[in-house]
Amino acid sequence: MANPKKKLFMNFPGPWYVDSTCINCDACRQIAPDTFAEAEDYAYVKAQPQDDEQRKKATQALICCPTGSIGTEESIDAAAAIQSFPQQLQPNIYYTGFNSPAADGGNSYLITHSDGNWLIDSPRYHRHLKSRFSEMGGIDFNFFTDIEYHQDSQRYHDSFDFQRMVHSADLNALSDADIVTRGDEPQSLIDDFIIIPVPGLPFGNQVLLYKNRMLFSGRHIWWNPYYQQLQCPKYPDKISRTNHQKFLETLIEFPVEGIFPSHAHRVYSAAEEMKELLLTQLQTLID
Repeated sequence: MANPKKKLFMNFPGPWYVDSTCINCDACRQIAPDTFAEAEDYAYVKAQPQDDEQRKKATQALICCPTGSIGTEESIDAAAAIQSFPQQLQPNIYYTGFNSPAADGGNSYLITHSDGNWLIDSPRYHRHLKSRFSEMGGIDFNFFTDIEYHQDSQRYHDSFDFQRMVHSADLNALSDADIVTRGDEPQSLIDDFIIIPVPGLPFGNQVLLYKNRMLFSGRHIWWNPYYQQLQCPKYPDKISRTNHQKFLETLIEFPVEGIFPSHAHRVYSAAEEMKELLLTQLQTLID
């Protein structure tokens, strides 16, 4: 729970608040956009929850906050919020919640599949998630979009003994990885899953395409709800921008309909509309 002595001055008056330990990971704004907004590199309470639904979402945001920066003076049903995760987003796709500070507060996802369940990156360890993962069939594969996000996975690995997937450029950080991708071309290792390496900064990053339609994009592309467009990192050099341009050109070849980033907002759209959004972002890089 947050520290009331560290309340941010921009919080709207009332029982709910964000304190100065916030790392601006965006999780609360994704979960409860009616309550939380961004200002001065922090999240803050832009409006106090007004009804049961808004209070439920604000409580879920409190549970998921990686730094415990959200607080409230109201009585909340934390148990119900905990039980609401993992949350189903699409058929077989779940947001795990419990964002991890070791992953800069990034989102983690679970894909249930007849040939084995996939954990994308890792949430912080919580016994409720461990129990729910078991009920949902366990975890068979752990795919990392960024090797920095692997730190919380060890305790889940101790329970499920899944196979961990990294790019060869990141073997120095996880030398006992079970499945290693190499090079910079898309690779299909298991039916319904295509791994796409992302050259750039750093080289070992990769994204995962599920059933050719659902992209788990790490920190490489996301939805900006303010501008109503896709957005990519601002790379500092020409080589990195060129590599990311190639990455976008690869994505355009697939009928992507959903983008699930580790940070910032998710987006769903028809394949043709998503292609136009990707082309717009590609043109931004070229220009």
